Amino acid sequence: TTRLVGSEMCIRDRIEPRSFSFNNPFGACPECHGIGYRMEFDEDLIIPDKTLSIAQGAIAAPGWQSVVNPDSYSRAILDAMAEFYGFDLDTPYGEYPEDVHDLIWYGTGGQRVEVHYTGRHGHGVYNIAFEGLLGNLQKRYRETSSETTKQEYESFMQITPCHVCGGKRLKNCLLYTSDAA
Repeated sequence: TTRLVGSEMCIRDRIEPRSFSFNNPFGACPECHGIGYRMEFDEDLIIPDKTLSIAQGAIAAPGWQSVVNPDSYSRAILDAMAEFYGFDLDTPYGEYPEDVHDLIWYGTGGQRVEVHYTGRHGHGVYNIAFEGLLGNLQKRYRETSSETTKQEYESFMQITPCHVCGGKRLKNCLLYTSDAA
């Protein structure tokens, strides 16, 4: 018997005792690897004072504090987004409508914006699709090899139950399996 639950298939004939162990790859949730929780960036830790605007330093996360400097690359990215999407970096973060909040937090969804940046080595125009604060921080955390930097990023994260298994640690389809035919 084959049963489809979510995006996983459970084949009843192939279920074995090892399937019900989160310590075994056959039974462990593929998202959290059987741990039951995940470390995830928390917007309230990244932007702790939502009465501040981005230009005033609302973003506290590593790599984004420089946005208060009008000459920084991170500021150039957000300036380009603000111009393209019609919002103001001087607006308190908590007053942004949901669509602007989502642009900043989740990114442009592949839409490219023209970023004008003048640095120490000259001026350039870059067409970028902004991955959002969340995507950018996840990438930086994943790609750093420095334990100190990882720890700094982790101070902006919370432990949350896995969104796939709900903290139960097993593959979703196994949670709904029974001996009843």
